[in-house]
Amino acid sequence: MMFNRHDDPIPRVRLPLPPGVFSPSWAVDMDVYVRFMRAVRQSVITKPEHKILVAITTVATQMARELDEADVALTLVQLGLRAPRGAFPAMFTSRALDAHMRFVRRGGAFDPGLQDLLAAHWGLPVGGSMPSRGASHAISISSIPRALKKVAGSVDMQNLLGLSPEPVL
Repeated sequence: MMFNRHDDPIPRVRLPLPPGVFSPSWAVDMDVYVRFMRAVRQSVITKPEHKILVAITTVATQMARELDEADVALTLVQLGLRAPRGAFPAMFTSRALDAHMRFVRRGGAFDPGLQDLLAAHWGLPVGGSMPSRGASHAISISSIPRALKKVAGSVDMQNLLGLSPEPVL
């Protein structure tokens, strides 16, 4: 089941599929999936992003002892949920972006479902290297000492710090 505007070439929201039987965390994944699909189906909200956010929050509230909102969202992403950033709780979004930055900086393992969500639906580069800013970035860093000398020459630093007894105009 997909929610999609007719003029949108990429589906904005793709709902998850049930977990595979041979998954090591099958029972928890299935419980999250069933509760999420029930909450989506029973919701009266019409905007898909809001409907998904409310359903994730509902499942997290129902399973408060086992999982928080970020864990529920990650489980659903691993099951195939794809949606814009606004459809996910802030806790999950910050964890996903932190994991993305750790992956970009250090490399290593990265969840394929999360990688697809970040690359295809959120538009983040998941290539494995930090984007470079080019020569203009290096020039601006090298020009900082000259700019500081220029500012220090035109500003009375003692008056600015309150060290001189009389203000100099």
